[in-house]
Amino acid sequence: MNDLNFFYEFIEEKRNKNISITLSLFAVLFILGGVVSSVFYLERDIYREKVNIDNHNKMLRSTQVSKLDSNFKSISENERVLKESLTQIQSIKAYVAGLNKITTHGIVRIFNAIPKNVSISSFEYNQKQLSMDCESSDRKGVASTINNLKGVGLKEVNVPSIVAVDNDGVTTYRFSISAKIEEMKNHEDN
Repeated sequence: MNDLNFFYEFIEEKRNKNISITLSLFAVLFILGGVVSSVFYLERDIYREKVNIDNHNKMLRSTQVSKLDSNFKSISENERVLKESLTQIQSIKAYVAGLNKITTHGIVRIFNAIPKNVSISSFEYNQKQLSMDCESSDRKGVASTINNLKGVGLKEVNVPSIVAVDNDGVTTYRFSISAKIEEMKNHEDN
């Protein structure tokens, strides 16, 4: 019986070792399975994120987005050009507003430009346009008036009508003069 106990103890000892090895092996396999499944899930998540990034990149490279980007750039450029144009227009407007004003000194210069044989029956000025009704004893007075008004800086001086009037054998010439006052201010400074 002693021999039997020896075998029993040997078998029991071997069985305990096998159980501990088996349990250790199962624990290692369980941990290894956990690591492998974690790696698998991480790889799957990384693949999904790469697909999302590729989809976003495709969308960003699409013609629709590039059109929006080019439209935004052209709108920004147009805005800059419009702002520059507005600044230039405001400067021009201020300059023109200054040119279209006539001072008392300018009116005196216009009247001094009228020859002695010409009389003025009406004088009108509205911002840019000057018109006068005049009368002269001869045609030279009409021509001198036109030249003298151009000399003081009036532009587009013209005579739309001349009428010869006979009073008891004396001929006088009634005429209208119109002109634009564009550079009058520059000539006033002289």
